[in-house]
Amino acid sequence: MSGACIIVVPDRRQRADLLKVAQRLGLDCVVNLAEPYQVDGIFEVPMALRLAIVAVDSSANGALGLVSRLCVNMPECLVIAVDAADTEDSAARAFAAGAHDVLRMPLRPSEAAARITRGLARMAPAQARQVEATVNGMIGKLDLKQAEANILRIFSANLGQIVTRDALSQELYGTPWQYGDRRFDVYVTRIRRKLRQAYPDRLELRTIRSVGYTLEYLVQAQG
Repeated sequence: MSGACIIVVPDRRQRADLLKVAQRLGLDCVVNLAEPYQVDGIFEVPMALRLAIVAVDSSANGALGLVSRLCVNMPECLVIAVDAADTEDSAARAFAAGAHDVLRMPLRPSEAAARITRGLARMAPAQARQVEATVNGMIGKLDLKQAEANILRIFSANLGQIVTRDALSQELYGTPWQYGDRRFDVYVTRIRRKLRQAYPDRLELRTIRSVGYTLEYLVQAQG
């Protein structure tokens, strides 16, 4: 299992525990924040999220609104609410806002992992469509050449993960990468320039020296 997720939970320990669960499932946490308002930037850039975990309570902090926005703007993203209030109707309000599932505290990691796995399995076909639509939208806006578009599709499908030159060569041409072949560096330079023009301060395509490349979302994680 792989893909991107966000975690929006005020309690530092709960946030750390949920991050461990997500990482154990192979998910990359691209946003790890304490308050719902800090997530606004995520709606400004095309992004295919697999999972969002949001703590909801009885305060007017916008958590339920964030759950609804995620469900409307990213309908293929699995949205799980963390019931931080634990009142008679708190879980019901989370479901009414659109959450697909609700986790009770204290967290039971094995149960949380099972619920996430089950939820993602149910949404897998829709998730694939979302990834395709998101990447196609980016490619259209960036006016990429065919080779650049194919490479960006690979980076987007591996958001936050290192993609080696050999992996690119095998995926695109079916042959191993040969030392000294600089074509991917040329393509990446062009893609990086176009990304910076279209999505300043949101997406960064980095070169990892002697290894490969990684496409990253630039909202900074907070502990």
